Amino acid sequence: MEQAAQLKTILEGLLVPDNATRQAAEAALENAQKTQPSPFLLALLTLCGDWCVAELKRANGASCVDAAAEIRTMAAVLLRRKIQAHYTALDDATKTQIQRWLATSLTTPPPENEPDLARKLGDIVAAVATLDEGFSEDVKPALLNALSTNQTAGALEALVRGDFVDEGAFSTQCAPRLARLCASTDAATRRRVVAAMSRTLLALQESAHDDAIVEAYLTAALDASHEDALLNGLEALIDLVTEVPRLFRSKAPQTLTYVLQLVATRKGGVRALAVEFVVSFAEAAPATCRKARLEVNGVDACCGLLMEEDPAPEAWEVSEEPEPDLDAESGRELGRDALDRLARALRPEALLPRAMVVASELLQRGAQGDWRAARAACDALAQLAEHIGDLRAASAKARKNVPLLDGARTASTKKRVADLVTSLLPFATGYPAAVVRAAAWDALGQAAADLQPQLQDDHASVVLPALLNSIGGDAAPRVRACAARALLCFLDGCGFSTLEPHLEHCARTLSATLTEAPTFVREYCVAAAAALAASVESCWDERKKKMVSTELYGLFAPSLKPLIGGGGPGAAAAALRARSLECLALLGCEAGVDVFGRDAAELLQVVTRDYFDEATRRPEDDAERGGALKSVVRVAACLGEDFAPFLGRVVPPLLEAASGNRLLVEKDDSDDDEEGQYVIRTEALEEQCQACNLVLLLAEATGALFANYVPACLEALAPVAGSAMVGDVRAVALSALPALVGCANRAALAVGGDCRGPLLFALDACLASLAEEDESEPLETACRAFGACLEAGCRRDVDAKTFQPLLRGSRLDPAQLLEALHAALAATLQRRAVRAAEATVDQDYDDVQRAADDEEGERDASILHHLGEGCGSLLKTHAPDTLTALLDGAWAQRLAHMAQPQCLEEDRRFAVYVVCDALEFGPGGDDAARARAASLIPVLLESCAPETPAARRQAACYGLGVAATALQAHFAPYAENAVRALVQLMAARPDASTTAACLPVEGFGDDDSDYEDVSDDEDGNAVQEALVADNAASALARVLVVSCPDAGAWSLWVQYMPLLADCTEADAALTCLCEGIRTGSLPAPLNLVVSCLGRCAVALKAGAHGTTARGTSPTEFDGAKQRLGGALAALQQSAGAEFAALPDDARQALQECAL
Repeated sequence: MEQAAQLKTILEGLLVPDNATRQAAEAALENAQKTQPSPFLLALLTLCGDWCVAELKRANGASCVDAAAEIRTMAAVLLRRKIQAHYTALDDATKTQIQRWLATSLTTPPPENEPDLARKLGDIVAAVATLDEGFSEDVKPALLNALSTNQTAGALEALVRGDFVDEGAFSTQCAPRLARLCASTDAATRRRVVAAMSRTLLALQESAHDDAIVEAYLTAALDASHEDALLNGLEALIDLVTEVPRLFRSKAPQTLTYVLQLVATRKGGVRALAVEFVVSFAEAAPATCRKARLEVNGVDACCGLLMEEDPAPEAWEVSEEPEPDLDAESGRELGRDALDRLARALRPEALLPRAMVVASELLQRGAQGDWRAARAACDALAQLAEHIGDLRAASAKARKNVPLLDGARTASTKKRVADLVTSLLPFATGYPAAVVRAAAWDALGQAAADLQPQLQDDHASVVLPALLNSIGGDAAPRVRACAARALLCFLDGCGFSTLEPHLEHCARTLSATLTEAPTFVREYCVAAAAALAASVESCWDERKKKMVSTELYGLFAPSLKPLIGGGGPGAAAAALRARSLECLALLGCEAGVDVFGRDAAELLQVVTRDYFDEATRRPEDDAERGGALKSVVRVAACLGEDFAPFLGRVVPPLLEAASGNRLLVEKDDSDDDEEGQYVIRTEALEEQCQACNLVLLLAEATGALFANYVPACLEALAPVAGSAMVGDVRAVALSALPALVGCANRAALAVGGDCRGPLLFALDACLASLAEEDESEPLETACRAFGACLEAGCRRDVDAKTFQPLLRGSRLDPAQLLEALHAALAATLQRRAVRAAEATVDQDYDDVQRAADDEEGERDASILHHLGEGCGSLLKTHAPDTLTALLDGAWAQRLAHMAQPQCLEEDRRFAVYVVCDALEFGPGGDDAARARAASLIPVLLESCAPETPAARRQAACYGLGVAATALQAHFAPYAENAVRALVQLMAARPDASTTAACLPVEGFGDDDSDYEDVSDDEDGNAVQEALVADNAASALARVLVVSCPDAGAWSLWVQYMPLLADCTEADAALTCLCEGIRTGSLPAPLNLVVSCLGRCAVALKAGAHGTTARGTSPTEFDGAKQRLGGALAALQQSAGAEFAALPDDARQALQECAL
């Protein structure tokens, strides 16, 4: 008590005006804190908590220390600060005393006129509970008791600040007590109740969910009478609906309706949070929101936001400055973002039916003079273009359910694209308001990006002239910039044959604009010029491509060089310089080193001086830096080995950007609304992703020259692959690893060494991602990178036909790597099982959610595929070790299970693929391994049954063929069954007329019908069956050569020839036929052999003219022709009569082969 009185005097001294007294009090307080912590903390607790402890009160109930209100507050603040630092050092008796006093404070009325004091002590309760798990449990009864009284301030504060809630009884008991407090008339109390209840509901078990509790919570959280309370409530709701959306299932319609009213009637932060809640709800529980008709009401709300008036629409007519960025809380920005996210969450086929109707209505109003409606329609269609493209993957019924803008209904994507272009183009070219023309060009540009190449192929003759006229002649500079931006999008998906009629007009319009337009217009024109050069790459005529590229370089280089050398201050000038750097590099690379050589060296000198050399680096912004990085890599690809002197200047800054060190910056005064000391520079995220990709491109461009930089690159990218903030960055970093390993291996092979070190380093990064990655794209990339790194690092020669087992005896031996792949496989199968279980129990599960789950399933199937390929790479590079580990470990059991009839088809197919690789590569010439591998053949034979799906049958056929070649004599016990199965599959070959209809001849795939997906039609099935039959025939030849010289089977095979559906297997079968004839080892009747040769010659001739499935290249044609000629020469002496009996076309084709 004495220490408390002394401390009270010290604190009182801090409040007096006299400087000397205050300084003395500060010194005394400093000395008091240097004593043992126990007395000091107890003195503070006595000062601020004397009102709730009986032994600190006199007989009449008055306080023994009688501290003023401000002294209590100061003591509470000091206690909260000091207890965090010293609690763990206190003795048990002091801890017990503190805990008892704090628990008592929760249920004791605070002193009159000091309501905040109980809240401050509640905060201390939370702090101590965090430090002492025992107290956290002991104080829970006091918390529950307090919530049942009128003294709730301390308990609420403790619940908000602490971590008391769990999934057990406490949360279940807490929720109804908090629900009763939601009706409090005091707004501040309701805010604390909402905050406390949010944490409680988050931990509440689903069985304890109660509609009355949820309704009370929603009523308090969405109380619109106090804006601050509403802001806090919406923030809490967003967190809660993201984590436990099922909590709101029964209240979804009412809640969404109310929040959408807030979207329509409020402004500022409330509106922004209301929009975020709606979108978060849709993303967390799409099926529930579709059931509540959010796809209708949400679209209407978004389009209402897009109607918000522009603050200065007249500026669009004359301004030579770019459009200012929209405020994050502006209606148009909120509407754009929300519409896009809702379409992703609810699925295009659910949202687009209403969205297209509303967009059509807005366009009609726009045509009657309402420019705000016209702009809103264009904004909406710009956001929806991607999702219109996604409709192509939907069923015909779903596509027909989405009306066109003209009101018609069709499943044809071709008609849908035409409808979009026809509807938007008049607004882009002739609307009186510049703001609408600009929005229409933005929408068309986005459509060109999302609906390529169909939009470009079908509408270039209309869109390109209109674009060029706007770029060159629109009176509003902002419209010209939007048109140039749209042209950039259009050219990115435009083939040379489509562009060629407009190439000169396009080039001259852009070149002229570079000399007279405002800076921000020229920026997009420069980018469009680069896209123009890139589109020339698709020209198949190399001579024409070279000529056009040279002309483009000559046209644009004089205008671009001054832009690279300087430019005015400001972001627009910096962006223009960046675009110019990239454009000149691209134009030069397309023109070739003979045209670009001298300019390339000058460009590199400027770029490395200004952006890479530490001493002369200019203070660039992000846009300039990105353009500089891209230009350097393009020049490296052009110069090849001549780029080597610049690598030392370019790579270190590139790795600095890739490392992500520029992502975090200290907060400034403008970041007051952010939590924490640092903020993330989102621009640097794009730079990091770009830098990782450029490391990959540099490695590919310079090859072995890059080997000296591989260790530094691996050290920089490996951490990024595992810990970058964004999944895209992690994926790009992983994709660069195989190229780096390949560079190291090429350099090592040149001096007789190997690259075991870089390979192990890269594999460590891949394995870490396989074990820890939770996003599908980086995980899929890690699977791909794993196999690619193995093959790039273990190859003995550039052609990668042979490998050296570098990991044998290392810390990552094949058995460990197989185990890691198996763990990733098990995790993928577990994800799939969880998704299926959730679909079973979800009350709101619908067809649209099923489609979304199917997409997730496709991603998982892709991951399975790449895991299988990774296993194949391991088998290929480390035989027979890997095969032994596979047969002795968990893989054997897993494959045996996945091959069972009760498993999913994709699992059975996966098992067959892995078995094929194990048989083809696993033995590695080891006879003991061949004997063990033979035990896998029954998996293939079972999959050759006629009722098996075609894809698995095809793989099984291929596997039997390679197994016969790899296992040699050990295949003999299975040869008879294999021949029987393969002959049966060959007999199911579709007839020629059916097969011909499904060949990819000219004109195939034109979208002239309402139904585009042919994967399930009869022609598609015929293609699959033809592939199965061809693979069976190719496999049969391998089996007969190795294990079963059966003349009857050979006769069937000869009569089947030639293969028409599978180009690779057709070439292998033709080689087998000709070799058998040449060596005399083909035991088939002569007349059948000669007839077969004639058919093969006819098919080869037809393929050379592009009239069959075998689109034969000149090299392939010459080789096949020579083989046929050699076989013909071997038979001419003994088969004259048989040749004479051939049809005329067969004799002529064979004669041409003999020439």
